[in-house]
Amino acid sequence: MKHKPTLLYHGSCTGDITRLQPRKRFTPGELNMDSIPASIYATDDPCAAVAFALPWSTAEGFNLKYKAQVLTFVVPEMYEKWLDRKIFVYQLSSEFFTRVPSGAQEIGNFWSQRPIKPINAEPFNSVIEGIHKFGGRIEIARRYVSRIISIHLSDI
Repeated sequence: MKHKPTLLYHGSCTGDITRLQPRKRFTPGELNMDSIPASIYATDDPCAAVAFALPWSTAEGFNLKYKAQVLTFVVPEMYEKWLDRKIFVYQLSSEFFTRVPSGAQEIGNFWSQRPIKPINAEPFNSVIEGIHKFGGRIEIARRYVSRIISIHLSDI
């Protein structure tokens, strides 16, 4: 398991946040939603924070995957325009964060149940710009719809 770094990153579509407030929302992994406290989520990977700036879930076809320590953000084709959104990556002290007890271990997910003042915010004109700055990749998941055509021998 990774150690806790000094700095963590939080992605958002909202700029000029002076204090992050804990909120109740989906948590990665298999935790019971009723038992999850209102929290602020952060990651040790700024590239993942860029992806987390958008409101998505794996149920919609989004995904994060690592290969040779390079993050790939998988985006369904129907959401491709979201990649043009301006986003912000907030740098946070890890002092009041603990590791989320469940979730993808290759991504260092952390949470805090107290308000946190960001150290710094880095704006990006698009998700694409942010992912590329931090050395990640974007993969557009294209879905092909196949149609079944019924042919009867009598039609031939």
